[in-house]
Formats: sequence, structure tokens, C-alpha cells
Amino acid sequence: MRNIDASETLSNKIESSQSMLNVLREDLSERLTPGEWFHLKTKNNRYLAYGCPKGDKFISIRVCSKIVTESQTELRKVIFDKLSRACDRRVILMGQDSFCRLIYGQTDELPGLIIDRYKDLNLVEVNTFGTWNIIEIIKDFLSMRFPESKNFVFIRDKYQENLPEYVNDFTPEEIQVEENGFKYIIPWNKIQKIGFYYDHKMNRLKLEEVLMRINKDKLKLNNGLDLFCYHGSWALSMLRAGVEKVELVDQADFDYMIKAHMKGNGFAERGHFTRGDVFQYLEEAIKQKRTFEVIVSDPPAFTKKKEQKNQAIKGYDKLHEKCLSICSSRAIFVAGSCTSYLTHNELDESVKKAAKRSGREVRLIDIGLQSPDHPFSSLNSSENYIKYLCYFVE
Repeated sequence: MRNIDASETLSNKIESSQSMLNVLREDLSERLTPGEWFHLKTKNNRYLAYGCPKGDKFISIRVCSKIVTESQTELRKVIFDKLSRACDRRVILMGQDSFCRLIYGQTDELPGLIIDRYKDLNLVEVNTFGTWNIIEIIKDFLSMRFPESKNFVFIRDKYQENLPEYVNDFTPEEIQVEENGFKYIIPWNKIQKIGFYYDHKMNRLKLEEVLMRINKDKLKLNNGLDLFCYHGSWALSMLRAGVEKVELVDQADFDYMIKAHMKGNGFAERGHFTRGDVFQYLEEAIKQKRTFEVIVSDPPAFTKKKEQKNQAIKGYDKLHEKCLSICSSRAIFVAGSCTSYLTHNELDESVKKAAKRSGREVRLIDIGLQSPDHPFSSLNSSENYIKYLCYFVE
């Protein structure tokens, strides 16, 4: 790797922000190739970084970590060390054989890289030229760390860097998942994003604990509703906690998969899937005056852009009002969100506004963040994106 001396202007930017820097093309364009890794020397420190083109006015510099020893000169050794420490961290936090997120971008000092661990399979998501340039190093590490597993690479052109395609040796037929004692088999043609949503793992356990604490003689849990259900993990948590039957709703064709997951986990005939738009489903349920004792609303992100946050909040307001309208008296309602720029407080305010409009009273009884395999640097970081709010509704 090359050593590059930063200009005084760039050095000042680095001191104030180590995660991502936008600098004028004139400063580095003549010195870098797309995705090139280098040692960036500032007036006070040295950093491991790589550069990627972004548009026609700027170059994005992604700073991975501060260099603390002179031995950090061979890229392969550095990447192996970062991957190894991240995997060791998951063993400590999640368990030796846990299905989980192995690598979570910048928080593991590997921006642009996501790796999820499944049974005999690792799914590798690449978002930048910098990670594209080290794919073979990543695959070599995974083959050594998990010799029994295959590796499949996704290319996500998330940052508009026009990444080339990656030709894998194979395409999985399905992914097998184990989480919280449940087993899932998701056909390859049904997967969303990188396969499974591990980020709510602990929150699903938290919901179970809430439901199991309820005195069943005084608050009978007959009907549950899992909105935006995907593989049905929230529904299974409800059923194991004592809910008699759960309806699952999603706009994709998951009927066969949901039936298989219900049967395979011992809840055959207790989960019913409806394919359709969630908002339309709720409208119809309101017209029919249906009610549910437990409702979980965990939609996909309503926006990926900070400037569209207010529009996203309006979507949550509409969704929460419809959900609360069909909650039975003394029900449990879970508002989930994976919208990065929405805070817990803003999600809570949305539910409270919806409760006022629908004539309900809500009391917050539980709150959750993302699972430990999705660590983040601070509460204000965009890496902190999962919200779980559990309410008692009257």
C-alpha cells in the first residue's frame, strides 16, 4: 500500500470526522485509482483508507481505522486481522455456532462490507470499489474460518459507484436459518436483501417475554397479526408465547414458505398467510370491525434519504393509526422500524399521535435496539437503525 500525505485542509477534516470524507477531486484524483487502499498521513496520525469515485465533483475517502503499529503495511494481513477480530467478537456476543451478522461495515472497520452467516453458507454484500478490490481476500479468510461453508457474493451498487458484476461459482437453492430456537428454510427466489433479518433477534425474544408475563386468565390472547411478515419470525414468537392463532400479511408470495415454517416449528394450522398490500388489508379489517389482541408492525424502511424523513413519518402515522384502530381493548402493539434517520422518540411520537386520532390510550412497556451482532458507534449514528417499541393499548 502507498503512503499519501493529506493536504492541510483534508487533515483538518479527518480530525473532525474519521468515518467518511468528501474532498475535492483536485486533491486526490491524480493519486488514486477507484477502490485503492492506502495509508493516509495527516499532521497528527496515519489511517488505513480507500478511495472511491462518487459523481463527477468529489472523491469519497473511506477511513477504516487509525494505524497504531508499523506492521500494518500488508493489506491481506490487515484485512485478515479485522475479519478475525470481528468474528471473535460475534462468538463472544452471540455464541460459538450462532447464525448472525459477522461483519457490519464501518463498526467493524470495514466500510462497504456486510457478511451474514447461515448454515453452511456465508452471504457477502459488497457496496463499494474498496470492498470489491478485496473480495478474494475476504473469500480466502471465510474459507479458512468456515471450511465447511460456501461463500456467495452480492454486489450492491448502493453508493452509485458502478460496480462490476461478480461471477459466483454457484447459486444457492435456499438458505437455512436458526434463530431463537426456530428453524427457517428460505428459497433463493424468495429472499429479501441479504436473506434474513437478524437485527430484531433480541426484540422477538423481548416480545415473547412480555406476552408470557400476561395473565392468560385475565387477558386471553386469541388472535395475533404479523404485518410485513416475510419469513414469519414475529408470528412464531407470538405463537410460542401463547397466542392461539396469528394472521400474517405481506405483498409477496410467501404462502408456501409460511406454511412450511409453521409446520416445521410445531404450529401447523395456527398461522394463516394473506398476500396483499398491508394498508389495504388494514382498511378492510377496519370495515369488518375485526380486532386483534397482539399486533406487530415491522415494515421495511420508509426512506433511505434523510431529506425524505418527514414523508416517512407521515407513512408511519398512517400505518400506526390503522393498526391501533383494530387493536382489541387491552392489547399489545409493537411498532418496529428500520428507517435509519427516524429516532425512537419520533417513532414513539408517531404512535402517540395515532392513538389520539383513533381514540386509544397507549402505554409504552418495552423498548429495544438491534441485536449485538449489529453494533454501532453511538446512539446518533446511522448504524443505529432498529427500533422496537411495545405498547399496552386500552
